[in-house]
Amino acid sequence: MTTTNVAVSNRDKRHKPPQETNQPPMSSPSSFTSLPRDLVLNILVRLPKRLYPILCCVSKNLRSLVLSDEIQETRSSLGKDSLYVCVKDGTIDEENIFTYTYHCHWFNLRRVEKSNTENVFVSVDFSFLPEHCRRSTSVVAYGPEMFFIPGTNHYSTSFRIFDTQSGNLCVPMTKRVAYGSPILCCVSKNLRSLVLSDEIQETRSSLGKDSLYVCVKDGTIDEENIFTYTYHCHWFNLRRVEKSNTENVFVSVDFSFLPEHCRRSTSVVAYGPEMFFIPGTNHYSTSFRIFDTQSGNVRQGPSLLAYRTYNCVALVGGKIYVIGGCIEGDPIAESFNLKTEAWEPALCPHDEESRIWIHGIGAPLDRKVCAVSLVQGLTCYDTRDGSCESSELPFGIWWKSGVCVIDNVLYVYFSSYGLMWYDTELRLWRVVYDLDLGKPQGVAMAEYYGKLAFLWEKPSLLFRGSKEIWCRMIGLARSEEGFNGAAEPSQLLRIVPRTFSFHHCLSVG
Repeated sequence: MTTTNVAVSNRDKRHKPPQETNQPPMSSPSSFTSLPRDLVLNILVRLPKRLYPILCCVSKNLRSLVLSDEIQETRSSLGKDSLYVCVKDGTIDEENIFTYTYHCHWFNLRRVEKSNTENVFVSVDFSFLPEHCRRSTSVVAYGPEMFFIPGTNHYSTSFRIFDTQSGNLCVPMTKRVAYGSPILCCVSKNLRSLVLSDEIQETRSSLGKDSLYVCVKDGTIDEENIFTYTYHCHWFNLRRVEKSNTENVFVSVDFSFLPEHCRRSTSVVAYGPEMFFIPGTNHYSTSFRIFDTQSGNVRQGPSLLAYRTYNCVALVGGKIYVIGGCIEGDPIAESFNLKTEAWEPALCPHDEESRIWIHGIGAPLDRKVCAVSLVQGLTCYDTRDGSCESSELPFGIWWKSGVCVIDNVLYVYFSSYGLMWYDTELRLWRVVYDLDLGKPQGVAMAEYYGKLAFLWEKPSLLFRGSKEIWCRMIGLARSEEGFNGAAEPSQLLRIVPRTFSFHHCLSVG
């Protein structure tokens, strides 16, 4: 019935003469170019120049504006464009005239503010770029970005993109692995893409969700007995400045409410916002503390199953594993279940060599507790069956605080080779490419907003008897060659007495 009525109604309307109306005809919408010319110019100059060819195809009016002298003058007064100039300082080896070495220095030519004629020519610090990028003969610019493509006498497949406006440096075409939410990554592809996105790191950064807790020890050797070494621990917190994605502050943290054996313990791990202080000194103990960094509350955890001194500790599969440092006859390994908050016996490692677990620094890797030790190199204990496998470490000095795991990859800094990662398939140590981190005297590392926070010590040139603590963030990306690093500008965190040295570096979030 409804359809028939509608049809009849439509026929009736067709036979009726059109009715006159008093409403004025609709006017066509105003075009963009009908706006005041100055306003249009001010809008266009704020667009990237790479969009200008597209604008020229929209209309003749827009084309005339884009090609006009006024738009160039307006861009000039706003300082929208600049030149990046690279000069190289080269020398020829006197003994071998065919050996030519050079270093590159970059400068920036830009307009003086609110001027259309005066320019300034200033030096640009590109020290955060890998050496092969600074020296590359293949550099192009598109909009505000500079593309550093391999172009030296060394073969390479990696390149960098530098945003001159934000100052950010990135490694393109990289695939990141879930850093902290592996469960969410299994729910759906959309959640996985969000967890792996740069936006989530930027948002966490602006909210100050993550931070580093760094412990330095102030040690002295007894002049009468050189084998007597005493030290006190000082804790610091590295965190983002509020509403900033790049600036950090390094502040002292008062841990005086913790027992002395907790502050000095060599066995401290973090899970979420909590830090777990497990017995790890030269005194046997079964008690430990749990400190909540968000609320500031500290609570007594349940006693361990065995009295322990120095040991190896790592967080694997929702459990904190503690191996070694016990009295003969006690279980070598035990685990703390984070859900039930109870200690459970763990499978005994097939390799019971006590020195491995007493002197080794623990790191989680592929459901294994890996002990990095000067005595036995790398020993990995499989928590599922107790089996152990060992491999050698590269020759050279390394620091216990300079060991960390990011995205299930183990990184160690060696004084002789720089930053290296362990290839579990080939069971080989491999160098992270494109990094020049100098020759630091002490190193501490941890994950920080999806990047590697690299802290190091060096003597202070301003204050005698002091040392400086510096920090720089390193982006890590997997490539066909292995892993490539992109180091950001360095930041001086603090000047401390020369007796200070790194003890712990923990990522808390």
